[in-house]
Amino acid sequence: MSSQFKTVVQNDIKNCFLNVDEFSDIHSINDKKMPAMLDDNEASDREIKYIGYGNNGMYKQKKLLYVAASDYGNMPAAGNALKLDGQMYLIFDVSSESGIYAITLEAWDNGSNRGRR
Repeated sequence: MSSQFKTVVQNDIKNCFLNVDEFSDIHSINDKKMPAMLDDNEASDREIKYIGYGNNGMYKQKKLLYVAASDYGNMPAAGNALKLDGQMYLIFDVSSESGIYAITLEAWDNGSNRGRR
């Protein structure tokens, strides 16, 4: 990848993909506010967001979080905890896509948050 193209990609991350006036919102991630995008549609495409388990009323909730690597810092590892907007999640999977981390998160809940972002 040429240096000029890398610069264009990095500018697009902040000015387009993670621009709070376009696609993203400010979220609190590990108690630090930064632009990020929650993609519920992609999470649905990759796997069912909520998986029910029997009659105990518990559901596994999945979310896909996109955040700039430059805002987040070192790439997190699967299996670690991540605090998103005050709720704790387990990092299920992480990939780095041209300067953006795509972080798949899991949490257990009683279904009361279904349909909420």
